[in-house]
This record gives sequence, structure tokens and C-alpha cells, in this order.
Amino acid sequence: MRHFAIIPLLLLSLNLNACRNRSPSEQTQGLLEARQGYQTELIPNSYQPDGSIPKPPNNIFKLVYYPSSSGQLAAYITPDPGDGKKRPAMLWAHGGFGGIGSWFWEPATPDNDQTAKAFREAGIVLMVPSWRGENANPGKFELFFGEVEDLLRARDYLARLPYVDSERIYLAGHSTGGTLSLLAATAPAEFRAIFSFGGRPDVSLVVADGEGYGNTPFDYRDREESRLRSAINFVGAIESPTFYFEGGDDYHEDAVKMENLAKQHDVPFDTIIIAGGDHFDILAPITALLAEKILVEWETGQPVQIDEAEIQQEFNGFFDTKKDD
Repeated sequence: MRHFAIIPLLLLSLNLNACRNRSPSEQTQGLLEARQGYQTELIPNSYQPDGSIPKPPNNIFKLVYYPSSSGQLAAYITPDPGDGKKRPAMLWAHGGFGGIGSWFWEPATPDNDQTAKAFREAGIVLMVPSWRGENANPGKFELFFGEVEDLLRARDYLARLPYVDSERIYLAGHSTGGTLSLLAATAPAEFRAIFSFGGRPDVSLVVADGEGYGNTPFDYRDREESRLRSAINFVGAIESPTFYFEGGDDYHEDAVKMENLAKQHDVPFDTIIIAGGDHFDILAPITALLAEKILVEWETGQPVQIDEAEIQQEFNGFFDTKKDD
């Protein structure tokens, strides 16, 4: 099971003021549009991939490969149930670095369940991609740059599956996967809804101390490199309903600032801070609730509705039940 360091808040006011001072046309520009013609410059770093990908149990996942500009990339995906139905699907952007592995089917504790199993157990198709440079994949680690394109190509792969309803594809991610989910929202990408668990809207705040996650593959002093990896700079391009969740113990104020910017642009982005929660223990209860809501939408056609009070109640009740058990 993966564990991640929580990066402290740095240089917040400076970076957010820069965001406020951008012209309206810059603020509504999509991420992919802003990146056109830009080539990230990668530098030596300490990143290491996880190596060959473990084969999953046949009744839980298939190991597949989806095409991206960096080559054929590995992913886990739930098999066709064989009932002829087109089902809703969740694309789950994993947390951490290095790739995907057996923790997606191994038992996990309720206070740190990064398996996203609530979706597949509810009968929702679950795809868990790896990115360029991960596991034994071709390409190089780019830290939120080329990985965004990989995510979008994974969505294309998912949409072509005969047992997936291409109009009901959702995106969610945790930690670094949550950051990629925010970036995809500003691409903008076609998802029914997007859920970020503890991603970072402003990556410049993470790398500004020169340490970052400990593996920064670009010159952290280059503002353009950081700007093009930070969803907060492209808020106005969001089209899909996008929700940000983080525990009150670990939340970052750039997520609240992103919500304020979203309100100025009248785009569908909401930040929900869960009192008493942290970066990990919010996953099990909230993914279970989201799975239920996706099934309701599938059955009724009513869009997924997220209520902050309901989220808090679900979190509190989930762990109260565990204590009783």
C-alpha cells in the first residue's frame, strides 16, 4: 500500500496573486491550448519506476495496454461481465509514483484504502492506468505533463470498450492522481464528473522549495514549467462537474482559492473539506458514497449531486460503524 508525504504550503500569496493578475482570456484558456508548442525540458532526477507489473487475478482485473504518444502503457481494467449491458465506468488515477501493482486487489485498512474497489464492487467498470515511465512502460517521468495526455488516451481506450457507456465515464484520483484529475478537468476533458482526492491545484507551491516530492524532473525555478502543471491557472476552462475532497487535517488553501476562482468564472468546481479527516481516511467512505451515486444516476438519469453535509455525515458514520465493529 502506498504512503505519501504531505507537502507543506509554500509561497501561497505570491502565486495566487499571479493567478488573479492574469487577463480574462488567459484564465479561461484550456490547459492543452496553453501547452501548444511548448516542450517541457526534463532534467536528471531521482525518480525510479516500480518495474514489471504484477499480473492480477482474472476475476478482478485484466492486464491491458492502451496507446499513447509515449507507447503502449499498462492498465488494469475490470473484465466484461458478459451481460450485454453498457455500464458506467470510473477511470482511477493512482496516487504516488512508479506505477500500479497488487495493492489494487489486496486487502486494505479502512483508514487508508487506495484500491478504489468500491467502484468495481458496485458493478462499475474500473480502469486503473499507469503512465509513461512507470512500471516497465516506455517514456520518461514528466511529473504532471505528458501524464495528462496518457490519462486522456486511457479515457479514449475506455470509451471504446463494448461494455462501457461512453457517455458515463467518470474520473477520480488520489494525491498525485488527484492532481492529474484536476489538470484533466482544465484540459478540458470529457468526463461525466471528476473527483480529486487531495490533489494539488498549484504545483508551483509544491516544488518551490527545491525539494518538491523529491523527484522533480524540471527546473523548479522556471515559472512556465510550473504554470503549465498547475490546474489553478486554467480554472475558467472547466466544463465537467469537478469536486475536490480533502481531510481537514491536511487540506491546502490553494484548493479553496481554486473554488473562489471557479465561482468568478461560473464553472462547476467545488471544494469540500471533511472535518476530522485526513489525506487517506476519506477515501473508503467517500468512494463508497460516490459509487452509490453513480449507480443512481445510471438508473434514473439524474446527475450526481454532491452535498457537503452528506459527505461529512457519510465520513462520520463510516468510522462510527467501524468502531462499533
